[in-house]
Amino acid sequence: MLLGLDHGRGHLLRAAREGVAFALREGLEALAEAGVEVPELRLAGGGSVEAPWQQLLADVLGRPFQVPPGTVAAVASAPGAALLAGIASEVYRSH
Repeated sequence: MLLGLDHGRGHLLRAAREGVAFALREGLEALAEAGVEVPELRLAGGGSVEAPWQQLLADVLGRPFQVPPGTVAAVASAPGAALLAGIASEVYRSH
């Protein structure tokens, strides 16, 4: 489908979300090809509290995922970044 004048903001948001979802799927496929097992997926922060985003991810990824209890928008970004920094600096082990 081509983008036309009859498309609005909602269409563009959906397209952006689909792009992110398919990029995540490609990343998971690359990990699997490299022999890295990803036993579970978790969704937190940002739009994770939105049911349409959760459904889109479930449809594209074809895998179940967890939404931790008490998840609210934008609370996972800083702790996630800190955890990744800790792993990169070897303060934490990645496994």
